[in-house]
Amino acid sequence: MTDQRVKFLSVLLPTYNLSKYLSCAISSILNQSYTEFELLIIDDGSTDNTTDIVKSFKDPRIKYFYKSHTGLSDTMNYGLSIAKSDWIAIMEADDIALPLRFEKEVNILNESENYTVVSCSFAVFMNSKILYVVKNPQHHNQIIKQMALHSPICNQGVIYNKNLVVQNGGYVKKRREYDLWLRIKEDAQFYNIPEPLMLVRRRKDSLTNSSISDHKRIVYWSQKPFYDFDLDREFNIRSKEEQIKIKGWREWFYGTKHEARKIWLTKPMLLLNPKIFSAFLLTFLSNALLNSFQSARFKYRILYIFVNREIRKKLREVFPCS
Repeated sequence: MTDQRVKFLSVLLPTYNLSKYLSCAISSILNQSYTEFELLIIDDGSTDNTTDIVKSFKDPRIKYFYKSHTGLSDTMNYGLSIAKSDWIAIMEADDIALPLRFEKEVNILNESENYTVVSCSFAVFMNSKILYVVKNPQHHNQIIKQMALHSPICNQGVIYNKNLVVQNGGYVKKRREYDLWLRIKEDAQFYNIPEPLMLVRRRKDSLTNSSISDHKRIVYWSQKPFYDFDLDREFNIRSKEEQIKIKGWREWFYGTKHEARKIWLTKPMLLLNPKIFSAFLLTFLSNALLNSFQSARFKYRILYIFVNREIRKKLREVFPCS
């Protein structure tokens, strides 16, 4: 099917003092097999050599905007206000898009008039080493169900309908993407391409206890309005036992470990579940150790080493730069 819905993309690339990684991110966009886009690089008041990096590229599709430092949410909303296309592709300044990302996402959008948010699975890397792959659920109902706990959308690799986002309030300060997906879920139709099409950088400065605690607090309060209602209505979680599981996991990931134990113990039979029993025992660790364990993503690392061999081989072949 020829392109009938998406003929042109506006790519939003916000950046703030990330010149160390920016050149690789820009190159990965300019090297996309799908070429019909404008690349809006929005500099949120950087004090490094970001301007020089951007000016070293001579591609006419690049449009550079420098603004005073007001934070990511303001920067993203500004990008939406100047974007020419109704379809927005997101790119972060320290990540790498694989060459077929736009082509494959646009094809999905053009094959179905239903989808309004399309993303993909992704690989996480540090320096020049791929650590693991996150395979997001593919179809809308699966995505909505997982949204009860985590963002099942690769925020760094998404294309969405601009009007849908703007009409639902855009980006809210200190909340970012997961909050956005929660707010638009009643109006959106989601789809994830199973193939990893993004390389998402993991930086040491994002792994401190303070940054992890801040992230948890933001997620917890983004979820709160939806947990105040029926989880069946909000996320299609019908079983009461499943709802207890989910509420316990929410506390384990983002709330308090004491509350997680309390919730799971309302139905002690849940502790026969190996995953819940293991998580229950881990709640007796200190907060710092629990944060470290959660951020290590051991399950994904093990799967990547022992199960995802073909994916590992393909990613090594296309890994462009670090």
